[in-house]
Amino acid sequence: MRSKVSLLVILVLLVGLVSRSEFALQFVPLGVGDALYGTLMYFLVRWIRIHNRPAQIFWIALSICFAIEFSQLITADWFEAIRNTSIGKLVLGNNFKPSDFIYLAIGVTGGLVIDKKFLGGNEGLKE
Repeated sequence: MRSKVSLLVILVLLVGLVSRSEFALQFVPLGVGDALYGTLMYFLVRWIRIHNRPAQIFWIALSICFAIEFSQLITADWFEAIRNTSIGKLVLGNNFKPSDFIYLAIGVTGGLVIDKKFLGGNEGLKE
């Protein structure tokens, strides 16, 4: 089952990166990338905690997403230096926007729905 989750992580990661490309940003609203980030976080947590119930995964992933969004309020030089790298910007973001909480919640919820519908995630997954 972990292999299915791995494929979803890779798929969501690739679609998310494409959504942030210069070309895609002409057509795709920024909120889509935030929603995909939430979905990615759901499946990353699912991959790590494969035996947890989907509701637990949902709350863990949502908490991580919200913590990362709130971390954008930190303006310490060392934290800004991390955020100014390509990977730091992708992982930590760079502009706090309250509306991002909505997109993140939509994305994490999307992960939960996909889990329940396609992975049989009503209970903890079995290896």
